[in-house]
Amino acid sequence: MQASFNSRTYNFNTLLGRSSFPDYPVKQVVVPPFQRGYSWEKTHVATLWEDIIEFHKQIGQESAASSYFLGPIVILPTSKYISLLDGQQRLATITILLSVIRDVARQRGGQPGSDLARDIQRDLLLVDDEEEIYALVLNNLDRGYFREHVQKDPPSDKVRATIRSHRLIRQAKQFLKQAVEKEIEGLEGKELVRHLKALKKTIAERIKMVTIEVNSEDEAFLIFETLNDRGLRLAVPDLLLNYLMREASSSGEREQIREKWDLVITQLGMRKVSTFLRHMWVSRYGDVKRQALYREIRDTLKKDKALSSLDFADICADESCSYAAIINLDKSRLKNAYPYIEGLVKYLLADKALPLLLSGLVCLETPEFEKLARYTESLVVRHSVFANLNPSELEDALYEAARALRQCWEENGSSKKCLQRPKEILERVNPSREQIISGIQECFLGKRYAKYIVRRLAEFKQDPSGIFVLDKASLEHIFPQNAVGEKWPDRADLEPYVWHIGNLTLLEPSLNRDVGNANFETKKEIYSKSKIAITQQICHYSEWNPETIKQRARELAKAVEQVWRLP
Repeated sequence: MQASFNSRTYNFNTLLGRSSFPDYPVKQVVVPPFQRGYSWEKTHVATLWEDIIEFHKQIGQESAASSYFLGPIVILPTSKYISLLDGQQRLATITILLSVIRDVARQRGGQPGSDLARDIQRDLLLVDDEEEIYALVLNNLDRGYFREHVQKDPPSDKVRATIRSHRLIRQAKQFLKQAVEKEIEGLEGKELVRHLKALKKTIAERIKMVTIEVNSEDEAFLIFETLNDRGLRLAVPDLLLNYLMREASSSGEREQIREKWDLVITQLGMRKVSTFLRHMWVSRYGDVKRQALYREIRDTLKKDKALSSLDFADICADESCSYAAIINLDKSRLKNAYPYIEGLVKYLLADKALPLLLSGLVCLETPEFEKLARYTESLVVRHSVFANLNPSELEDALYEAARALRQCWEENGSSKKCLQRPKEILERVNPSREQIISGIQECFLGKRYAKYIVRRLAEFKQDPSGIFVLDKASLEHIFPQNAVGEKWPDRADLEPYVWHIGNLTLLEPSLNRDVGNANFETKKEIYSKSKIAITQQICHYSEWNPETIKQRARELAKAVEQVWRLP
């Protein structure tokens, strides 16, 4: 599609303030539905502030620039408002800065400060003070919070920060308030107001933006596609929503798509949406690399004429609820599968298992989903922790299993039959008993893995039925992390084994305080007082060295085979 774009340069007060655009009257600047929420971190806000204040301080110097260029923005003028297609992070942050100057002026500047606050509110933040129509309107998720906490005078706490973009808005305002107060530190009365008024004038009159004006939404969508093709800015969620909106058949359908997308973001937060989209796609269609995800989705939707943009947005909304239940460990939804999924998500950090778990939660009945979760957790521990085999082999199998489960479900297979498909695939990568015994002798655990693995083993040793829970016990290093030479004369030989599974156990917090860096004989006396079976058994060893650590690991292999057996 060929398109020509008009470009013009505007001051901030011309774009958002009461001064009208040259060719049409004053109107709101509105962020369209397909845009993401406010996403600037503190570093972005700080960079903008530093640039503005440095430029402000140079005004009047002979070599100073006459204006500060904020960068290009993309707009679509309509009969009722200006649609802001690119540039909302900058315009929102400048609006936050102006609101901070307004608030500080009113709080500390007496009557002159109140007058300045009134002028900022009337001329830069509002386009109609009688109707209280604000100059900048963010997307559906952010507009209420932004209006109450930033644009209103005085600000209100009526709307709580419920999602990440709200918290970033709050963080930006807090940072800019501190920055402005530091800038006027030591000033009072008229001098303080004079400095704030000069800063406000710089922002309103000397900050310039080049606007690229497009004539239709199709041209707007083309802009987004072009930005992505050139490697600029846009992430998969932005591009996908842009495509869905572009392919929608009507404005009403676009509004429904936006509502569905808002639900996805509310469920997951913007940071997790990209990961969710990939995992959902893997579970439905098979593996796709992160870099190719958008094009894969787009090309598939183009080919599948039976699947509309709204249908796909609806699928995303529904499955995001299931995905959120998994990653947020929702006990009410996960039921008896909870402990296994907690292990995978919280301790083992097994993201590669999420597509299979998503398929299972969507397609299986509760008993089969519990079995799938247990099977998956056991396989991940056996393969990744003890046998330490090729991780890509396990990932490929988990992704294939996720798709196979879906296919069976789409063919109207029973829940039991659909469970059997992934089990057959995963069995191919299940390590043998010999691989477990060999791997456990060289099994070194990170802190997060260690507490989970040792606790599961200790609970089994305590009660093979699996009822006993040791959630309050502390992780104990038999050879301590901070060993003292006179207590551990062979420290140099033992130090490489600090995080070896054979050197780890659990201990009650009361005993853990006593054991410290004691030598092995003293530790055995304390271990004998423990009620934890796996710890009491250490007392049978007469010495503690690398060989006994490996021997204990081999003995633990029997418990490993039982705790993480594949049903």
